[in-house]
Amino acid sequence: MSVPEVMGQQNEARQPRLFYGRWHAVRARASELARQIEITLPKRNLSATAQLLEDQAPKTCDAVWKLLEKPVESTAIHAIRAGREIYCEIPHLPERIPPENLTIYPLAGEILYFHFPPYMLPSELGKPQGFTEFAIYYGRDSVADCIGVGPTPSNCFATIVSNLKQLAEACERIHLEGAERIVVRRK
Repeated sequence: MSVPEVMGQQNEARQPRLFYGRWHAVRARASELARQIEITLPKRNLSATAQLLEDQAPKTCDAVWKLLEKPVESTAIHAIRAGREIYCEIPHLPERIPPENLTIYPLAGEILYFHFPPYMLPSELGKPQGFTEFAIYYGRDSVADCIGVGPTPSNCFATIVSNLKQLAEACERIHLEGAERIVVRRK
Protein backbone atom coordinates (compact mmCIF):
# COMPACT_ATOMS: atom_id res chain seq x y z
CA MET A 1 0.00 0.00 0.00
CA SER A 2 1.44 3.39 -0.94
CA VAL A 3 1.75 6.39 1.35
CA PRO A 4 -1.14 8.28 -0.34
CA GLU A 5 -3.40 5.23 0.02
CA VAL A 6 -2.59 4.95 3.73
CA MET A 7 -3.02 8.69 4.25
CA GLY A 8 -6.42 8.54 2.58
CA GLN A 9 -7.65 6.04 5.15
CA GLN A 10 -7.93 8.47 8.05
CA ASN A 11 -10.84 7.15 10.06
CA GLU A 12 -11.34 5.79 13.55
CA ALA A 13 -9.75 2.45 12.69
CA ARG A 14 -6.50 3.67 11.10
CA GLN A 15 -4.12 6.58 11.53
CA PRO A 16 -1.00 7.12 9.41
CA ARG A 17 2.22 7.25 11.37
CA LEU A 18 5.81 7.77 10.29
CA PHE A 19 7.99 5.10 11.86
CA TYR A 20 11.68 5.35 11.05
CA GLY A 21 11.03 6.33 7.44
CA ARG A 22 8.12 4.06 6.53
CA TRP A 23 4.39 4.36 7.00
CA HIS A 24 2.29 1.93 8.93
CA ALA A 25 -1.12 2.10 10.47
CA VAL A 26 -1.97 2.00 14.16
CA ARG A 27 -5.28 0.45 15.08
CA ALA A 28 -7.26 2.70 17.34
CA ARG A 29 -10.58 0.88 17.49
CA ALA A 30 -11.31 -1.45 20.37
CA SER A 31 -12.14 -5.01 19.55
CA GLU A 32 -13.85 -7.60 21.69
CA LEU A 33 -10.81 -9.88 21.48
CA ALA A 34 -8.12 -7.33 22.30
CA ARG A 35 -6.90 -6.95 25.85
CA GLN A 36 -7.57 -3.56 27.36
CA ILE A 37 -6.36 -1.56 30.33
CA GLU A 38 -8.07 1.19 32.28
CA ILE A 39 -6.35 4.39 33.37
CA THR A 40 -8.09 6.15 36.26
CA LEU A 41 -7.55 9.53 37.87
CA PRO A 42 -9.54 9.05 41.10
CA LYS A 43 -9.42 12.73 42.14
CA ARG A 44 -11.28 13.61 38.93
CA ASN A 45 -13.51 10.52 38.87
CA LEU A 46 -12.24 9.89 35.33
CA SER A 47 -11.31 6.69 33.53
CA ALA A 48 -10.04 6.05 30.02
CA THR A 49 -9.68 2.73 28.23
CA ALA A 50 -6.64 1.73 26.19
CA GLN A 51 -6.30 -1.19 23.81
CA LEU A 52 -3.05 -3.14 23.91
CA LEU A 53 -1.22 -3.24 20.55
CA GLU A 54 -0.47 -6.94 20.82
CA ASP A 55 0.37 -7.40 17.14
CA GLN A 56 2.95 -4.59 17.21
CA ALA A 57 4.44 -4.97 20.71
CA PRO A 58 3.60 -8.51 21.87
CA LYS A 59 6.34 -8.93 24.50
CA THR A 60 5.68 -5.51 26.00
CA CYS A 61 1.94 -6.19 26.13
CA ASP A 62 2.48 -9.58 27.78
CA ALA A 63 4.79 -8.08 30.41
CA VAL A 64 2.39 -5.19 31.11
CA TRP A 65 -0.57 -7.58 31.37
CA LYS A 66 1.36 -9.72 33.83
CA LEU A 67 2.34 -6.63 35.85
CA LEU A 68 -1.32 -5.60 36.04
CA GLU A 69 -2.46 -8.82 37.74
CA LYS A 70 -2.93 -6.35 40.58
CA PRO A 71 -3.78 -2.72 39.82
CA VAL A 72 -0.78 -0.38 39.85
CA GLU A 73 -1.19 2.82 41.86
CA SER A 74 1.29 5.60 41.28
CA THR A 75 1.61 9.35 40.91
CA ALA A 76 0.79 11.02 37.58
CA ILE A 77 3.32 13.76 36.89
CA HIS A 78 3.22 16.11 33.93
CA ALA A 79 6.34 16.04 31.77
CA ILE A 80 8.55 19.11 31.62
CA ARG A 81 10.22 18.81 28.21
CA ALA A 82 8.26 16.12 26.37
CA GLY A 83 5.16 18.13 25.55
CA ARG A 84 1.68 16.85 26.28
CA GLU A 85 2.55 13.87 28.42
CA ILE A 86 1.87 12.58 31.89
CA TYR A 87 3.94 9.74 33.23
CA CYS A 88 3.84 7.43 36.21
CA GLU A 89 6.51 5.24 37.72
CA ILE A 90 5.69 1.54 37.71
CA PRO A 91 7.38 -1.43 39.41
CA HIS A 92 10.41 -2.82 37.63
CA LEU A 93 9.55 -5.80 35.46
CA PRO A 94 11.67 -8.89 36.14
CA GLU A 95 12.28 -9.68 32.48
CA ARG A 96 14.03 -7.41 30.01
CA ILE A 97 11.64 -6.18 27.34
CA PRO A 98 13.17 -5.88 23.87
CA PRO A 99 12.59 -2.85 21.64
CA GLU A 100 9.20 -3.16 19.89
CA ASN A 101 7.11 -0.63 17.97
CA LEU A 102 9.61 2.09 18.85
CA THR A 103 8.79 5.76 18.49
CA ILE A 104 10.10 9.10 19.66
CA TYR A 105 7.11 10.98 18.18
CA PRO A 106 4.02 9.57 19.89
CA LEU A 107 0.53 10.50 18.74
CA ALA A 108 -2.24 11.66 21.04
CA GLY A 109 -3.62 8.67 22.92
CA GLU A 110 -0.52 6.49 22.70
CA ILE A 111 1.04 4.94 25.78
CA LEU A 112 4.76 4.20 25.86
CA TYR A 113 6.83 1.93 28.09
CA PHE A 114 10.16 3.38 29.22
CA HIS A 115 12.89 1.65 31.19
CA PHE A 116 16.09 3.36 32.23
CA PRO A 117 18.75 1.02 33.65
CA PRO A 118 20.60 1.89 36.86
CA TYR A 119 22.75 5.02 36.62
CA MET A 120 21.54 5.94 33.12
CA LEU A 121 19.62 8.95 34.41
CA PRO A 122 21.37 12.04 35.78
CA SER A 123 22.18 11.69 39.49
CA GLU A 124 20.05 14.72 40.39
CA LEU A 125 16.94 12.68 39.51
CA GLY A 126 17.79 10.39 42.42
CA LYS A 127 17.16 7.08 40.64
CA PRO A 128 20.40 5.06 40.95
CA GLN A 129 18.34 1.83 40.88
CA GLY A 130 16.85 2.69 37.49
CA PHE A 131 13.42 3.88 36.52
CA THR A 132 10.46 2.27 34.74
CA GLU A 133 7.41 4.21 33.65
CA PHE A 134 4.31 4.46 31.51
CA ALA A 135 4.07 7.68 29.53
CA ILE A 136 0.59 8.71 28.38
CA TYR A 137 0.52 11.21 25.52
CA TYR A 138 -2.54 13.38 25.09
CA GLY A 139 -1.48 15.86 22.39
CA ARG A 140 0.34 15.99 19.08
CA ASP A 141 3.24 18.28 19.94
CA SER A 142 5.07 15.64 21.96
CA VAL A 143 8.37 13.84 21.79
CA ALA A 144 9.62 10.93 23.88
CA ASP A 145 12.36 12.83 25.69
CA CYS A 146 14.11 12.47 29.02
CA ILE A 147 16.02 15.12 30.93
CA GLY A 148 19.73 14.42 30.66
CA VAL A 149 19.22 11.69 28.05
CA GLY A 150 17.46 13.42 25.13
CA PRO A 151 15.08 11.81 22.63
CA THR A 152 14.45 8.27 23.83
CA PRO A 153 12.97 5.65 21.47
CA SER A 154 10.41 3.75 23.52
CA ASN A 155 7.91 0.93 23.08
CA CYS A 156 4.43 2.08 22.06
CA PHE A 157 2.23 -0.68 23.49
CA ALA A 158 -1.29 0.77 23.79
CA THR A 159 -3.68 3.32 22.32
CA ILE A 160 -6.46 5.07 24.23
CA VAL A 161 -9.81 4.18 22.66
CA SER A 162 -12.26 5.91 25.00
CA ASN A 163 -12.37 9.24 26.86
CA LEU A 164 -9.22 10.70 25.30
CA LYS A 165 -10.70 14.20 25.17
CA GLN A 166 -11.69 14.10 28.85
CA LEU A 167 -8.31 12.62 29.79
CA ALA A 168 -6.53 15.37 27.83
CA GLU A 169 -8.47 18.03 29.75
CA ALA A 170 -7.54 16.34 33.04
CA CYS A 171 -3.88 16.16 31.99
CA GLU A 172 -3.91 19.92 31.31
CA ARG A 173 -5.21 20.39 34.87
CA ILE A 174 -2.38 18.18 36.20
CA HIS A 175 0.04 20.42 34.30
CA LEU A 176 -1.39 23.48 36.08
CA GLU A 177 -2.23 22.02 39.51
CA GLY A 178 0.48 19.40 40.06
CA ALA A 179 0.85 15.66 40.43
CA GLU A 180 -1.99 13.38 41.50
CA ARG A 181 -2.82 9.72 42.04
CA ILE A 182 -3.29 7.43 39.03
CA VAL A 183 -4.43 3.80 38.90
CA VAL A 184 -3.74 1.48 35.97
CA ARG A 185 -5.52 -1.88 35.85
CA ARG A 186 -6.73 -4.59 33.53
CA LYS A 187 -10.17 -4.02 32.09
